[in-house]
Amino acid sequence: MLMQRRNANNVDLNRDHGYMWEGSRILSADIGLNRKEAGKVLPRGMRLTDPPTATVYITDCVKTSFTVPYKEAGLMIHVRTLFGKGWH
Repeated sequence: MLMQRRNANNVDLNRDHGYMWEGSRILSADIGLNRKEAGKVLPRGMRLTDPPTATVYITDCVKTSFTVPYKEAGLMIHVRTLFGKGWH
């Protein structure tokens, strides 16, 4: 999988720097959450989005432009704060 990187001005960063995750495999899925249970793990000031959602992902980065190969998995809870939307 070749990920295309662009900056805020929509300039293709791969043109001069190569691909960030060349040959990597990434799987992600959005899942629904139980609002009461998921809310227990959030710090003060963060609220769940509506509907309460999380993104789970697994990645196998075999060649990167910034470090050695690595594997990673994670859970990102979709949240709202005074500053906008994000992940925790």
